[in-house]
Amino acid sequence: MKKGIVRTHDDINGTIEEYSGTIYKIAFSYTKDAAISDDILQDVLIKYMTDATCFQGEEHKKAWLIRMTINESHFPAFKYEYYDNKV
Repeated sequence: MKKGIVRTHDDINGTIEEYSGTIYKIAFSYTKDAAISDDILQDVLIKYMTDATCFQGEEHKKAWLIRMTINESHFPAFKYEYYDNKV
């Protein structure tokens, strides 16, 4: 499934416009923290931009984004607390 693909500017912008609200809402439902939800949103979108997964369709892309969001949301306190304590 991994191939050396490059996402186009239009594809990235379209995905951000279409799914950023969904990603944020899912992250917030897990974390109950707006700042951490924003960080998770950014992390998921960066993973989308840099990952080489070739999606089999729009539903596959949506499922991938949701799964990445849930994965990032499971332990956000551990991930982001580390950085907060370093400042």
